[in-house]
Amino acid sequence: MVSRARPRQYWLPSLIPWLLISLSGCLTWATLPTPAPGQQFQGAPDRIDVVRTNGSSLTLDNPSVVGDSLVGYVQKGRQATRVALLLSDLQLVETEEFSTPRTIALVLWLAPVAIYFWWLSSQGKNY
Repeated sequence: MVSRARPRQYWLPSLIPWLLISLSGCLTWATLPTPAPGQQFQGAPDRIDVVRTNGSSLTLDNPSVVGDSLVGYVQKGRQATRVALLLSDLQLVETEEFSTPRTIALVLWLAPVAIYFWWLSSQGKNY
């Protein structure tokens, strides 16, 4: 009777980091049109990145347009501060969105690593 030092079922735990990374996908920033006064964002994003005309940038959570201002919350640690910016002071508005090409590239890039871990875990006691 031949006993194995490492059963074949241990290859699955070695794939868990690969699965977590690939399933989380890749996000990219996509430009949104600056809304007109009184007009809301299409798709109601939960988070946006704003570049002002003076070059400064902010990341706002739960943004909305109130009159001629963009209102949202800036997170600093566990504390959120409400911020209002004039729409006329905005140069660029971006939101995070899922990127299918980047996610596919990540999976293809990490696949050899997962195969190597599977192969490594299927080797005998000496590995």
